[in-house]
Amino acid sequence: MKKLAMAALALIAMASAQAQSQDPATPESKAYLVVAGGATHLNAECVNGVSCKTSSTGFKAGAGWNVARNLSVEAGNLSLGSAKASAATGVVSAPIVNLDLKTEAWYVAGVWTPPSAGNMMWDVKLGVASVKTTATVTAGSLGSAAASERKAKVYAGADLGFKVNPNLTILLGVDVTETELGGNKYGASMLSLGAKFAF
Repeated sequence: MKKLAMAALALIAMASAQAQSQDPATPESKAYLVVAGGATHLNAECVNGVSCKTSSTGFKAGAGWNVARNLSVEAGNLSLGSAKASAATGVVSAPIVNLDLKTEAWYVAGVWTPPSAGNMMWDVKLGVASVKTTATVTAGSLGSAAASERKAKVYAGADLGFKVNPNLTILLGVDVTETELGGNKYGASMLSLGAKFAF
């Protein structure tokens, strides 16, 4: 009887451990880091007589904490590159005026990662970003001037990933927010390739 009781206790302990390992509220790892870089785009239109470049390169660095198996909170920094514009003025002292518009943001977001089979995974993000937009105007011998604004904006993102091992995932991601300066609003986005390090 004593041996039977011990065996029963062992089976109960094994079942309990297995149930805990399958509990969706228990994350596989707690914290992670994300780094990525890629192509950025500012959704701005050029008018006649103005030469524009609205695509650039940017990077992202963030850290997250898994609060459940499929839910985490992530915070980080986005450098969304710069957009440039230039126009001829016909003025001798400033024949060409150049505009450089840079965007960077700090964000915090909730991340939902649905269950997936095999090495593939994906997630979606939604949160808020503190977006800083800086415009620098250069006008020949007249010099340059700069102005900047910081606004709270909605942030959204998504990733498609390949798990190399339990601690390393290669990510193809997209990040989207909005930039604003002087009442003018433009969509800002980045398509990136990066990595997620879990520990």
